[in-house]
Amino acid sequence: MQNQNINRVKKTLLTSTDRTKRTYALWILLTYHTKSLTSSELFSLISIMFEVGFSNPKYPGIRYKLENEIKARQDQDTIFRLLELLNSDNSLIREFSAMLLNDFCSTMIIEPVLIYLQNTNDHILVKRSAICALQKYNDVRIKEYLINEYESNQENQDNFYRSNYLETIERILKSMN
Repeated sequence: MQNQNINRVKKTLLTSTDRTKRTYALWILLTYHTKSLTSSELFSLISIMFEVGFSNPKYPGIRYKLENEIKARQDQDTIFRLLELLNSDNSLIREFSAMLLNDFCSTMIIEPVLIYLQNTNDHILVKRSAICALQKYNDVRIKEYLINEYESNQENQDNFYRSNYLETIERILKSMN
């Protein structure tokens, strides 16, 4: 019976054109059935979350529940999937991925995150999240990237930019010494 209910909720989520029904179905899945979702199903919910919205007061905590379930799955498959999201066309999904990578500790993220950072023109807050995901590692490649990034941007006098990006880089560099 439970599997029938879950399948009915999944079908509503995937086939309905009514945003409220889809939001409710997403909330139901993330509130009661996250453990029964495969990693593939769980990660497919990320783009749906951004389509239907995640700040509906009627169905609270959608993003929080999805983030917590992804964080709970501390395995290589989850890390690979998060790294793949850095290649998404959607900047919100890239930001979501970068933020979640902060909760994983695996040196396998270093190279892909550095490649992402070197080839992106995302907003500094997204880049800062990716940089923060690297702060746990004392790797010469990270240090070189941060030094180059700091030097090439230190002339920027914008207060928001300095306090939200350059100061983060400075703090991480100091902790690496």
